[in-house]
Amino acid sequence: MEIKQSKDVCIDHLTSTTGEDLEIMANIQNPSQMGVVMQGFIGKGLNSQYRVERTYRLLRATVSWKGRGRDDLTGIGKVPDVQGWQGSTGEVKP
Repeated sequence: MEIKQSKDVCIDHLTSTTGEDLEIMANIQNPSQMGVVMQGFIGKGLNSQYRVERTYRLLRATVSWKGRGRDDLTGIGKVPDVQGWQGSTGEVKP
């Protein structure tokens, strides 16, 4: 069993193209965008694949607007790896 590092988990969430992770990453800026998202939720309840895909397309566009999603990913990449936990005495514990 492989244990993922924190960076890997963050990258998995930041690169989601559907679902709740994409909804969290979205950068909704105005009421009309929120209206499309709400229509997507209604469409999902009515099994409308068109409405759901339209909503995901909008959400992906808001993440990529002005390189926001890329900035999030490069920010994660700049964080140093954690090699282990430090105890109260300062020694690194695996």
